Amino acid sequence: MDTGDFRFDYTPIGNLTDFTKLEEWAREGIDILISDSTNSMSQEHSPTEKNILIDIEKFITESKGKILFTTFASNMNRVKAVIDLAVKNNKKICCFGRSMIKMVSIAKKLKFIDVPESI
Repeated sequence: MDTGDFRFDYTPIGNLTDFTKLEEWAREGIDILISDSTNSMSQEHSPTEKNILIDIEKFITESKGKILFTTFASNMNRVKAVIDLAVKNNKKICCFGRSMIKMVSIAKKLKFIDVPESI
């Protein structure tokens, strides 16, 4: 099984981890697990996405200039949350990077992200 990157966040901005499904897979047995999770070797818990967004909103609200925000293009829940904060604070958005542009474009077409063209 290959999990891709993940984190257990009990107050996520997207979907909650399906712990029941994880337990089901564990009962079935897994011979090989290929897994990647940033900071997985740290014993401390990372802050939740909701807590991180509080700080991000503060920076966006108080900023008088440009803000550069970097994240993985595959984390569309985080991208959407930051875009929503930018729209809320009337900040212009510029996405760059092939994967980011592609993912945001798809998210807009699917109506996952709703942002006025003026932003």
